[in-house]
Amino acid sequence: MIAVLKAAVRQGFRGVIGLRFPVLLSALLLSPAAALAQFSVDGGSRDHPARDMDRGRGGHDGATGVGIGIGIGLGRALIEEAARDNAKGGGTGEATSQRSHRAARKGGGDKPGGAKGQNKDDKKTDAPPTLFPKDPADGIDVPGGKVHRGTGTVTGYNGGPRPGIYCWVHLTDKSKCEKTAQYQFVTVNIESKWGSEAKANINDLVKKVRANHGKKLPTTPTGVSAIPGQVRGDDYNTTRNDDPVNLTGDDGKNVKTPEGGDITAGAYIPQKIPGAGGDTGEIDAPYWSETIGAMSGELVPDSLKKPKNSPTQPPPSDAGEITVLLHFRTYVYCVKPKRVCLGYFEWDYNETITVEMKWREATSKDLADSMFGGNMDSGGTGKKGKNQPAEQQDKTWVPYFGAKGAAKVDGPTIGEWKPCP
Repeated sequence: MIAVLKAAVRQGFRGVIGLRFPVLLSALLLSPAAALAQFSVDGGSRDHPARDMDRGRGGHDGATGVGIGIGIGLGRALIEEAARDNAKGGGTGEATSQRSHRAARKGGGDKPGGAKGQNKDDKKTDAPPTLFPKDPADGIDVPGGKVHRGTGTVTGYNGGPRPGIYCWVHLTDKSKCEKTAQYQFVTVNIESKWGSEAKANINDLVKKVRANHGKKLPTTPTGVSAIPGQVRGDDYNTTRNDDPVNLTGDDGKNVKTPEGGDITAGAYIPQKIPGAGGDTGEIDAPYWSETIGAMSGELVPDSLKKPKNSPTQPPPSDAGEITVLLHFRTYVYCVKPKRVCLGYFEWDYNETITVEMKWREATSKDLADSMFGGNMDSGGTGKKGKNQPAEQQDKTWVPYFGAKGAAKVDGPTIGEWKPCP
């Protein structure tokens, strides 16, 4: 019987008309309307179903004695267990964002590289990058070699192909330079557009939402924490304290954080450049939209979160878009035999997420009706005539939101090569 009850709860009590008194009593006593009314309206891919179910506990006045205690305890336990299963992806609630794999930085994260998660066989299939057309065909002259920049599709990591950027130095005179490194900084801004509204910056809202979760946006496994609107080092935990460089402005002075500290970044872990004869350098295929996609439900305006009454489940619809605007500054250094800044460039990479609105049923009447076959009638037999059509009752549906498919990428867009400040 317990197994049958669990199955009934997981399926939203649909089609379990044949169950008798124990299930019937628990369904009446739990008052799921109060519980489900709180579920997912606040946004997010999944709220906390077990906690929200507990908030909605209650009972009907007409049920008494031992039956009440058994019904409440059994019913609540079953619903909470089913809710936990839903949160794991085994129930009726769908994930609100497509699960995606981050590119494999060393130790995980969103940078391609020879680390866990990397498919080395796939890496070999990458085509050579398309060189930046405004650069000299044989590269940009720097002491000891030639700088090359380009764009292409990076496939050598979990998560699928993504547009990427390439930067490397082909060394020609190792007496002047025998080792180079790239250091990178990033500024993140977030915009959204809902329906006919104008596009607007939502940095403050994103900071507020992330603060509620105890994190900045985004915090990657490699330790990159960015605050919307503020420049930060884009690097790795493993290189952050290993000979980092300061971000410098066009005046040659170090750029400071709002708190007055220096902004630094460690060196990028070099990767083998496809078609470059063994040369290594920076490969970056940003994947920062994943964090925004996971919290997209909390960024949707309240005006779109209203419940809806309908006899049938409303179809999914696009609620709007969220765009992650990434602005990078990449420095190229000679680090051996002596440390010299060779130059830098800036580039942009924008990721736009379409946010989809879906619906979950949230009504105790429909749950109770499914237990009685829709024939509950106070003071009557509960039976309908052969020719009497069943009444089509309105149901209450609550919206939930998530990223729809993969992010649309605009970029990378590369700026001109500049001498170091």
